[in-house]
Amino acid sequence: MSVTDNLVAVFTILASLIVVVTVIGASWWLMWKVFLSRFQFVNELLFPPAGQEEKQKSVARRKIRKD
Repeated sequence: MSVTDNLVAVFTILASLIVVVTVIGASWWLMWKVFLSRFQFVNELLFPPAGQEEKQKSVARRKIRKD
């Protein structure tokens, strides 16, 4: 094998990996936009809720006064 053959082999492997990662990324983005973003559970897994202070504020806003 010559140096040129080795370079072609390396570039082929790198190009294949780039294509695979791009297809997986595009598929994930499409699934997110079409389907997954609708589920609160998935949102909480990928984007953790804000700090406890904001969480407590939102809970306080939801409380109903009983006077």
